[in-house]
Amino acid sequence: MHCKNFTLIELLVVIAIIAILAGMLLPALNNAKASARKSTCISQLKQLHTAETLYASNNNDYYTQGMMGGFKWPGDDNTRIYWFAVKDYAAGTYDFTDDRAPLLTYVNRSAKVFMCPEAIKNMNLGDFTKVNAGCGYGYNEHWLGSYGTSTKPGVAIRCSAVKDTANVVMLADSAKTETGHGTGGPVMDYPTLTSPWLLYSSKFGTSGGSIHFGRHKSFASIAFVDGHVSSESARRAEIADNEAGKAYLIGYYGTSTEDFYRTDGRRDRENYPGQN
Repeated sequence: MHCKNFTLIELLVVIAIIAILAGMLLPALNNAKASARKSTCISQLKQLHTAETLYASNNNDYYTQGMMGGFKWPGDDNTRIYWFAVKDYAAGTYDFTDDRAPLLTYVNRSAKVFMCPEAIKNMNLGDFTKVNAGCGYGYNEHWLGSYGTSTKPGVAIRCSAVKDTANVVMLADSAKTETGHGTGGPVMDYPTLTSPWLLYSSKFGTSGGSIHFGRHKSFASIAFVDGHVSSESARRAEIADNEAGKAYLIGYYGTSTEDFYRTDGRRDRENYPGQN
């Protein structure tokens, strides 16, 4: 039997149909991948919350300090010890094997658990407008990790001292806008969730919050002190009042009158401890 060959027009029609189908399927595939990364992010934050709880159980009920030694510039070796790793300021890198970082031994020194997969994706693509090399998560350092002042570095708070635990932010997708760069400039990773009230300096912060609501398509993953992790919309945030903050949806969790970082049971932005 003689087989009839495809005409050029028929071949072009088939190619066009395949292209249309691919165009329809690709967004769905990308959304599925993004959803998987988001699920992994939530799982990792749950692991980090568990690690914080285990650390506290072995350290007289205290959470980890955000920065060991308080709010000081790096020491003589040009390093700073954070809750998750030790940063070498000269090299601009984090060491996830240095046990001086208090949480490392509670996650088997796994660097991956500290890295939001969506942040890793952007780093692999060389897209440093979203996050620089680092962890991708921030810790409620001012209220949980260093309850003190700028002149007297404090210690972390006890678990039992935290009130209304279901509404106190512990960890979240985090990044920080850098002023002077606009929307095209860098947005760096930031291991601290800046609070509306910078307790150690007894005044409001001026640079805006550091939860990265643009990380997961206008959502940020947030772990609360009671252990639950939720995906929170940028519509529930006070976005930083600068170009980069608005472009990448970085800010505080909560409205301009709320504070979900403080541990004393209040949610307003009044009557802070040490307020003048």
